[in-house]
Amino acid sequence: MGLARIYEENNDYEKAVELLRRGIQAIPEHRELYANGFYVSARAGRLEAAKWFIQSWLERYPADEEFRRLLDDFDQVIYDEFGIGEPPDTSGPAEQK
Repeated sequence: MGLARIYEENNDYEKAVELLRRGIQAIPEHRELYANGFYVSARAGRLEAAKWFIQSWLERYPADEEFRRLLDDFDQVIYDEFGIGEPPDTSGPAEQK
């Protein structure tokens, strides 16, 4: 993770993500690898990759409420934390006709 952080700080997001994925292959129960993978991918604008890190963790640990909320509120988190996309519609469900 330290080496991935160095690559991230030097804006080499691809290499950072690659190292985090390799870390997950080696230690799949290390939660922080998935969280860092989400963060680096989102920061790079790679939203599908960011979502993959969350979903991959939840496949292993479906009871993780923090990651579940992150997935459920993905668009809002991406907008709030990274300024990517449009603000999600928070007016509630559309009325049925």
